[in-house]
Order: sequence, then structure tokens, then C-alpha cells
Amino acid sequence: MSHFADIGTAGHQTNNLKKLVVMKLRNDGYEASFCKSSWVCTSSHHKGGYEYIDVMVVENGRPKMVIADMEFRSQFELARPTVTYKEMINDLLLIFVGTEEKLNMIIPLLCSAAKRSLKENGLHVPPWRKPAYMRSKWLSKNYKKVSVSPEDID
Repeated sequence: MSHFADIGTAGHQTNNLKKLVVMKLRNDGYEASFCKSSWVCTSSHHKGGYEYIDVMVVENGRPKMVIADMEFRSQFELARPTVTYKEMINDLLLIFVGTEEKLNMIIPLLCSAAKRSLKENGLHVPPWRKPAYMRSKWLSKNYKKVSVSPEDID
């Protein structure tokens, strides 16, 4: 996490910050990538895209992908949350660093809580608040790793 702390106050836009983090991780010997996921419009959710960082680490002699998202908490914020939901979201870390398995456990819990919050406020649950859509952000099969260099930073 020290990689995030070193440049967290740089004042760059989030996109540039992600690229800086990728470059810092690479300089420190990690296999890190700036990823852009995308998904097409289906009957269950709208077309969309998202950006995050993935890092390959070796655990017990095997490669394992770790996802780092510096905007994780904000993806679950609601305009008019219930007190319970707001407390739950405030307990989330701002930055997510974890595996696909961890995301697959967290996303349904957060989406279920968001659904309850919306329903308690008499609001409809939009497609982009459902687990399948949220999973698409980090776990879409359609993603690309974007090259990052110092020239890419504004």
C-alpha cells in the first residue's frame, strides 16, 4: 500500500493517478497493468466501461491476479442511502486490493444492501446496481491492458 501513499496527494486526475501507480509498481518489480474493461448492452444491463489496475503476484509458486481499484467505494454510493447502507459503505475501504474471489463475495453483498436501501426509500433498482453489472466492471472477459509510460501522464 505504500505505493498508493507515495503519490496519493499528487493532485493528478484519477486516470493519471492509476497510471502513476502502475508505473510505480512496475518500477518496484511487480507485473502491473492499467486495464480497461467494457461490456455490451444486453437485456440485463447497459453498455459500459471501467478502469482499474491488475497486478500479477506469485503465491505458493503460482501466479495470481490481484485487482486494485482506487475508486471502489464510490462505485457503491447511492444518492439517498438509508442510514444502515451509508454506515456500511463508510466502513468500506476507499481502495480495494484483492482477488477475483474476494470481489465475487463482496459484490453480491453490497448490491443486496443497495437494493434494500433503494426499496426502503421507495426507489427502483436500476440495472447498473445489480450484481451482474457491477461484476462486469472488474471481471469482464472483454478487457484490454493499456500500455502506460510517463508520456501518457498529463
